[in-house]
Amino acid sequence: DRYRDPATRSAWYARAFEALRRIEGIESVGSAVVTPLTGNNWTVPFERADRPVPAGQRAPDVGWQAATAGYFTTLRIPLREGRLFAPTDRPGGPTVVIISEAVRDRFFPGESPIGRRIRGGDGGAEIVGVVGNIRRAALTDRPRADMYFPAEQGPQHTATLFIRTAGDPRAAVADVRAALRGIEPLIVLRGIRTMQEVAHESVAFGDLSWSRL
Repeated sequence: DRYRDPATRSAWYARAFEALRRIEGIESVGSAVVTPLTGNNWTVPFERADRPVPAGQRAPDVGWQAATAGYFTTLRIPLREGRLFAPTDRPGGPTVVIISEAVRDRFFPGESPIGRRIRGGDGGAEIVGVVGNIRRAALTDRPRADMYFPAEQGPQHTATLFIRTAGDPRAAVADVRAALRGIEPLIVLRGIRTMQEVAHESVAFGDLSWSRL
């Protein structure tokens, strides 16, 4: 009830990230709605504002994700062009978006997409960055064409925190819990896993799926 409006939730995440960065051994922190390699295939139509899809046709789909700038640095998804999300990308501000290399190559061949606009929502969004491709659904999957919206502009009540540590990530869990509960005593933390565990599960699930064909 204390986090009903986006601005309040955004302020909470800012405090949480700052508290986590102060923990010894934590190198970077970010958050996102979707955890890579867990089978997620959310998509949204992609349409350039300057090249609208003809009436009666549907724009092609690309992957969808909401993430903070720290998500890219923590998972080491490289910035290829433009910028990552910035503190100025806040609720009520101009809507921005980051695209993957696959989106750039498919929809902007031979040109830079930075500063271009896409359609959708209230007034569309401006492309501010291009990042490397990832295998979003599974390690056995091919890299996808993905589009990222700033979690800073639409912070959710529930999100996955991504934390990169210098040492054993499990050793930082107690300090992470203490830091977050020091800000919000009623916070619920669940599903704590390392990305190595997520990757192993992704491969195991992929092998199981193939065995059933």
